[in-house]
Amino acid sequence: MLKLKLTVVCSFYILFLQAQTDETLSQEEINFRDSIAKINAENQAVSEAGIAYNKGIELINSKKFADAVTNFNTAIELNSSFTDAYYNRGVALLELSKYDEASGNFTMVLEMDENYITAYSKRAETSIKKSDFLGAINDYKVVVQKESKNEKAHYNLGTAYYLNSDYDKAVTAFSDAISIKSDYYEAYNDRGSAYRNLEKYTQAVEDYQKALTYKPMAYIYNNLGSVKRKQGDLADAVTFYTKAVTLDPKFYIAYNNRGQV
Repeated sequence: MLKLKLTVVCSFYILFLQAQTDETLSQEEINFRDSIAKINAENQAVSEAGIAYNKGIELINSKKFADAVTNFNTAIELNSSFTDAYYNRGVALLELSKYDEASGNFTMVLEMDENYITAYSKRAETSIKKSDFLGAINDYKVVVQKESKNEKAHYNLGTAYYLNSDYDKAVTAFSDAISIKSDYYEAYNDRGSAYRNLEKYTQAVEDYQKALTYKPMAYIYNNLGSVKRKQGDLADAVTFYTKAVTLDPKFYIAYNNRGQV
């Protein structure tokens, strides 16, 4: 996260003008003096906003999110166009589960700077927390359009489609992620789950197995066991559930699934 180091701009000429009374100054000199004083006051406010912002970032890193919000509030009061302060206040509010307020901050950022890509992603993340999957899809679409080679953006879009039960589009988005990052095991796993929901069990098995070649994880073995169970291959299902609990003895879902075979 960005930290700011700001310097107050001063003019030696204002010192000379301040030593004179208005009666001895021309109107042009008075206007110049006042404009410089205004600039210095504004820059002082910007500098103080930067200090409050930096403190807010430190508090976020310390997971003191409520205190971080207070500091970002101060930064915004001092500098109402401080986009990074709005963004990070949104991040802190998201961590505090204040989803509407968080979303509002990300929206304000985008109203000030439509190219602030991470604000689209964070607003989408907030929408998912609110079960507004269509809202998340719309924001992730923008991210994909602006960063077409970003595998994470395609993966996030696939996740939003999956949560919205649009499994065909989820498959497409996960496939786009895999085309960029060929060892993207999470995308293989989740595409497998989309195939499973489409009852395309052969493709699901292939994706789960591919995911396991890159990252053997208990939840992937569990998913593979569930597809094998759907296919009626109960012996393999038990084998994969067993592999899941062997990798993670606290993975209770796999114990439950194995017990139901």
